[in-house]
Amino acid sequence: MKQYTVYFTEPVCHKYIGDKFNKELKRWEYDVECEDWKDIFTFYSLALAKKLIKANLDKYKGSCITKIWVNGDWENLGEINLKGSNKTFVANTKQKKANY
Repeated sequence: MKQYTVYFTEPVCHKYIGDKFNKELKRWEYDVECEDWKDIFTFYSLALAKKLIKANLDKYKGSCITKIWVNGDWENLGEINLKGSNKTFVANTKQKKANY
């Protein structure tokens, strides 16, 4: 599994469709537009991470791609590349081509 963590200099808004609890009605609402204001976001999709970076490029500070194995070991695969490909060789594997 890969995690894509994005860091910003100040809190930015990430809008998504999700589920949230309505405190007034005291029940869950499904498939509603939610927004989250934070300065650190973790995604499991590279496309969503790149989209948020491009939307807030002036506040972008850095990013990290982390490969996590089932046994809990992890490896830092570098920063998200906005231009071109993010495919690189992973150390200590039997890869034949640049790919995750």
